[in-house]
Amino acid sequence: MSPSSVPIRMTATEICATALVESADQMESARNAAAFLKSLSNNNLLWLTLSEIGATDTWTTPSSQDTEFVIDRSSGLGVGVSDSNVAALIAINRRMAREITANSDLPHICSRVQLAFRESGGDVLMPWLLAKMRMKAQLQSVFIERKRLIPSNDRIRVSLVDRTRSTPANVLEITEDPGCLR
Repeated sequence: MSPSSVPIRMTATEICATALVESADQMESARNAAAFLKSLSNNNLLWLTLSEIGATDTWTTPSSQDTEFVIDRSSGLGVGVSDSNVAALIAINRRMAREITANSDLPHICSRVQLAFRESGGDVLMPWLLAKMRMKAQLQSVFIERKRLIPSNDRIRVSLVDRTRSTPANVLEITEDPGCLR
């Protein structure tokens, strides 16, 4: 990243969607056995990461049937994987990318994430995406937001608790106007 560059902020959803599209593109464009096996391995790692993140997060997660199918077909060095299985893997990746971005401008999202990758000076896109996905998931799950209504003064108390220490990291009080709840 050059000193005059402004870092591109990406959401976990944008990173995951780009990883799904990239993995689908890799499987679709593989022209030899080595590239095909690498694309299957990357897809397997991606879906293992997605299922791990999905279990701890609240965003749209793949169905258990899709997850099991993709992980099963992507593992095992391509043994027993037919052309129809590969086509299904590609279709599932693309569908999931559209679902988690709520049909937003997926090409634009992918180009922003790829620009961030190039700006970072990374070597290979898929490992970078997987690392960013894990990092975003860890950052999002470190803090738990707890809300409690305090009836005596109509205030909401929001405590951010660091899971690693189980102590309040910050307390923010917000006055709520009961009239706007009507």
